[in-house]
Amino acid sequence: MKVDQQKLYDGMAEKGIFMKDLCSKVNMNERTMKKVIDNGGEIDAGTLLKISRVLWVDQKDLEKAQ
Repeated sequence: MKVDQQKLYDGMAEKGIFMKDLCSKVNMNERTMKKVIDNGGEIDAGTLLKISRVLWVDQKDLEKAQ
């Protein structure tokens, strides 16, 4: 799955969560997270679910449209 960068950043801004905090909560290295998001890389469903739970949004709201 690919994460929509703008939707993720919007969700983080709404909740006041910084990238460092998000990475800490989903047990992911900040460098890896930024690489996945900025380069449009793939992310597994479990990690996307963790991110959506931290941001209190639906997992489908963070997925990039095909």
